[in-house]
Amino acid sequence: MSVAKIDLDNLESLFSDLQRQGVNYGLGAKPEGGSDPRNGRRWNTRSNGHLSTRPSTIDNLDCSGFIRYLLFKATDGGLVIPDGSQMQRGWCER
Repeated sequence: MSVAKIDLDNLESLFSDLQRQGVNYGLGAKPEGGSDPRNGRRWNTRSNGHLSTRPSTIDNLDCSGFIRYLLFKATDGGLVIPDGSQMQRGWCER
């Protein structure tokens, strides 16, 4: 399997941007939207509904959403991994 090249400078820059703007953990929070499964609260309502959403529209992310978003952005959209920690683990193992 061929994997897109990761731009480490872009990755570091995006990580710093998200950290600087105070992005928090949110259960079920994805860059493209989503809801908290416990209470239905909507996450990232300013998102455009896609992984290409601007970092400034993100207030909360969960673990797998964070990794998925960073890798998508650091490869200029060349790498789209599945959502969910178990799915991502399986993808990496394959």
